[in-house]
Amino acid sequence: MWRSLWRSIDRFSLQHFKSVITELRQIKVVNKQNRDTVVDLLQTIVEIVTYGDRQDPLIFECFMEYQVLAEFVRVLKISTSSTIEAPLLQYLSIMIQNMDSEHAIYYCLSNDYVNNIVAHPYNFDAGDLALYYVSFLRAVSSKISRDTLCLLVKVHGDVVVSFPMYTEALKFAQHEEKMIQTAIRALTLNIYNICDDNVYQFITTPPASIYFSDLVSSLKKQCLQLDALVNSSEQNLQWAGINALIKGTRTYF
Repeated sequence: MWRSLWRSIDRFSLQHFKSVITELRQIKVVNKQNRDTVVDLLQTIVEIVTYGDRQDPLIFECFMEYQVLAEFVRVLKISTSSTIEAPLLQYLSIMIQNMDSEHAIYYCLSNDYVNNIVAHPYNFDAGDLALYYVSFLRAVSSKISRDTLCLLVKVHGDVVVSFPMYTEALKFAQHEEKMIQTAIRALTLNIYNICDDNVYQFITTPPASIYFSDLVSSLKKQCLQLDALVNSSEQNLQWAGINALIKGTRTYF
């Protein structure tokens, strides 16, 4: 991704950024023929935005003015295959992870951009898409604060009725891939650490609270397995001692 650092600084200019956005907007459908072109455009946008967040405020102003995140959502919707999803999620994760500006983070989490990306109907049956998806969720969770949490939940009155990122993440809590399980645990801890009473009420109410029951059941299962392993080891040591004693007795006689 960072091969652009060896290129001319003009690549990070506002003019070039606008031209890339314009080119992306002209894409009407994503298919096998233009998939690589679209991936290059997404990559370039993320590189420039990451640079601009630290070096050039005008770039991020342009990013907001042109509603580039809405273009990312649109790309997901107009894709005829799932091959664009993994790189798109990967680049979004990189962009969010590298954002330092609170203003930039607040904008990216607003306008339901993240919720729309989270709710997209992905096909996780093949490839590493689940890993990219969970990595994206974890990246977002690492940037959540008490000021931005409200942007990711749906509220009726004072009650949180929906938290898409959290509920979708929990679907991977028992995933066979350990890296995904670890990412989900990190995500949940990031959310629990925010200390919001309304969110606490949501996560401790069914069906979201089932996660804790499953977690306890999983810990219980692991404890039983560990106990069985320890008992087996102790029995093996006992038998080894008995066998050694028998051999010693035979030698004596």
